[in-house]
Amino acid sequence: MDTDLYQYLKAFMIESNWEDEYTRNDALAIFTTICLYFNIDADTPVCGEMLCDLYDAANMEEVEVSYDEFKNFMLTFII
Repeated sequence: MDTDLYQYLKAFMIESNWEDEYTRNDALAIFTTICLYFNIDADTPVCGEMLCDLYDAANMEEVEVSYDEFKNFMLTFII
């Protein structure tokens, strides 16, 4: 996914602190917006690629968040 909104989300996640509740909720809202606007379902390769890219870019392992935890959280309003 190479849209301005997705690039914004990626930069936001890199620059922000995932442990902050507001950061998590903002990221969730933006990700949900992207999926709804572009009609991306949770079980599609595009969604999986975006989640993997965001997880890696934001170094989620450093804050001890597993990929499954991250994925389940980010898909809260899509599933």
